[in-house]
Amino acid sequence: MELVTHEQTITDPAEWDGSLFGTQLELVQLAGGEFRSRQSVTELRGVQILRLKMNQPITVRSRPLTLRYVATTFDRSHAGHYAGAAIEGGRLLIMPPAFDFDACVSNSGFHCSSIFVEPEHLRCYYQTLVGEEIREINSLTIARKKATSTQWLADWHRMVTPDSLASFTRQQRHNMQESLRDEALTLLVEALSTSTTCNTVGKTPRLSKARSLVRLAEDFANSNPENGVRMVDLCHVAGVSERTLQYAFQTCLGISPISYLKRLRLHRARRLLKSADPKRTTVSEIASECGFWHFGEFAHAYRAHFDESPSETLRGH
Repeated sequence: MELVTHEQTITDPAEWDGSLFGTQLELVQLAGGEFRSRQSVTELRGVQILRLKMNQPITVRSRPLTLRYVATTFDRSHAGHYAGAAIEGGRLLIMPPAFDFDACVSNSGFHCSSIFVEPEHLRCYYQTLVGEEIREINSLTIARKKATSTQWLADWHRMVTPDSLASFTRQQRHNMQESLRDEALTLLVEALSTSTTCNTVGKTPRLSKARSLVRLAEDFANSNPENGVRMVDLCHVAGVSERTLQYAFQTCLGISPISYLKRLRLHRARRLLKSADPKRTTVSEIASECGFWHFGEFAHAYRAHFDESPSETLRGH
């Protein structure tokens, strides 16, 4: 099988979805400015290795959930969280299949590397190397690995560039593919066999509670897309006061509930505008579908966030 690497640069946050590495993710940019994301994915027979770079503060959530194991390491520490765990340079975090994932990176310059593995491939490797069936996990897991043991994961993308592979024969490319696949699977097997379940919730109950409240509010807004975002509704659904909900959003995302949920809906409106037929759809129809009933305010907020008017997006410039 030929070594295949896909690369993608995304400059519109509304178009970012993680489909290149087989996962549907909903991303919201948390600050103004030009957005740029660079993704590189190498296919390794049931295993994918991802290199991701992002220049802006963001929040992201999986929709729907991935059915694979995912192991992620970070180039350096960042403010924010990754599924409730601190983002620390060199740390290796492992998510089980069907994990309800969310993350927030509160500052710029985020770089990470991830391994995506289909369960049957990992189970086979684990059985062979450990001599027993894999210990199933159902929560985020922190691997007891030194940062040096995950360094190759941060550097792998340099080995599969067109220039580095130019002089390789077909057999040599195949051998490199198998070597990378073996390293990825072996790393996960060793990590899972010596790992500890993440006790972030026990250590930071405030963050755990805050994430739960943010999800409740976000799910309510998404399940009622045509209704305006009102604080009274969010507090009622979450079962907390406005002060508590404000604190939860500031803790997780660094912005207020209304600001975040409006950004979320602006991104949704942009995706709909970019995919709509301008001969059959109007800006006001999409705005109202996303819960914006004051069309002037919608147009102003849209331009401030995306540096173009909704009608320009609908027309495809």
